[in-house]
This record gives sequence, structure tokens and C-alpha cells, in this order.
Amino acid sequence: MAEEEEQQEEQEEVADEGVQRKSDGAESAGSGNKLQFIVLLVNVVALVAVAVMFWLNASKHSDNVSLQDIEEQRNAEAKTEGGGDGSEGVAPETHYVDESFMVNLSGSEGKHFAKVDVSIQIENDFVKAELEKIRPKIRDFIVIMLSSKSIDQISTADGVEFLREEIRNKINGYLTKGEIRDVLFTNFIVQ
Repeated sequence: MAEEEEQQEEQEEVADEGVQRKSDGAESAGSGNKLQFIVLLVNVVALVAVAVMFWLNASKHSDNVSLQDIEEQRNAEAKTEGGGDGSEGVAPETHYVDESFMVNLSGSEGKHFAKVDVSIQIENDFVKAELEKIRPKIRDFIVIMLSSKSIDQISTADGVEFLREEIRNKINGYLTKGEIRDVLFTNFIVQ
């Protein structure tokens, strides 16, 4: 009987050890589950943050910009720079003087021509008044300059940009009370 009791005690100890091992395994499995849950939670939060960043970036770039928006931005920039005539902070009023030209191109023997509509952008009444006084002189210069260009010179974007700068610089050379802001081509046909 003593042997049976010893065996029974050994079996109880082994059973207690097994139960203890099972509970240790359950605890380690529970802590493993907690760790997996935390990692999963961190991944979900990171994915949501990345998705929000992409959405905000896409919505910022998807705004359509109109010509009016660009003009308002230019006026706002002009306000911050000041008018240059002592009235800082007041946006200068923008005026346009429009001219149309149709000329034969140089070296084409009448086979190629250019039809160009030009808008001259000015920002004050003094320049506008002076521009009106010398309008025939400006038209003459532009006609002569356009007719001296070949089709190769004005059929590229760089050629058109050079032409724009050439016209702007020449007109500003004629003016005594200020400068024009820009020369815009509203229609440019070369054939």
C-alpha cells in the first residue's frame, strides 16, 4: 500500500506539473496573442495614416485652376509687391491693348504668312495713354519685325517666346513713363 500511495503521489505530482505546464503555455499563448494584436493594430493605424495622406495629396492636386484663378493670384502678388508709384499694397489696375497683324513671312515669296493677335498688358493709365500716342509706331515695328521672320524662326515654342520678348523690349524702349508688363499672343497662326 505504501507503494501504491507513492505511485499515486507521483501521478498527482506529474498531473500537477502537466496542469502547471498547460497554464504556462496558455499564458505564453495569451501574451503571444496580445503581441500579435498590438502588431496588427499598429499596422492598421499605419495603413489608415498612409491612406489619409494619399487622399489629402490627391485632393490638393485635383483642384481645377481657371484663368480667373491665375489672374487673381497675379493681382494678389502685385498687391504684396506694391504698385511702384508710391501706393504700396494697392493692386494696379490691369489694362490690355489689343492689335491684330497679318503679314507675309520672310523668304516665302508669299507662300507663308502669319496671323497674330497681340494683347499688350499694362498696369497704369500713364503707360496706357503713352501707348495710345505711339500706337502707329508700335504697329509699324511689329509688322516689320514679323515680316522679317521666316517660318522656321517662329514655328517653335522657343521662337515664339523670343518674338514675345523682342516685342516687349522694343515697346518698353519707346515708353518714357513706365513699362508694359507683358505681351500675350491670343491668336498665333503660321501657314
